Amino acid sequence: MTNAKVRGKFVTVKVTADDIKNGIRRAATRCPLALAIQRACNWEQSPSVGCLGVLPEPEDRTHDFDPIYQTILLPPKADAFWDKFDKDIPVKPFSFRIKVPISLLKK
Repeated sequence: MTNAKVRGKFVTVKVTADDIKNGIRRAATRCPLALAIQRACNWEQSPSVGCLGVLPEPEDRTHDFDPIYQTILLPPKADAFWDKFDKDIPVKPFSFRIKVPISLLKK
């Protein structure tokens, strides 16, 4: 699934110094990107951030089957930040935009 095919809204994500300080290396749901995306999208649960993008955690966990995740692609500078942070290379606060499917945004 590519961002161009998804009906969504662009959200500006600001990774702060606090996100970097409180982020955990190699922890997909506790890295600075996950913390910043969770805040920017006003999600109750932290998303899982990886090399391909963001996998939002579904809020409805009442089903007996695995939920279908929607991947949100990260821009190259966010992917580069993620790689440096995990390798313990110094990083600085920055911002980026992602296209979030409308169905994943709170009204």
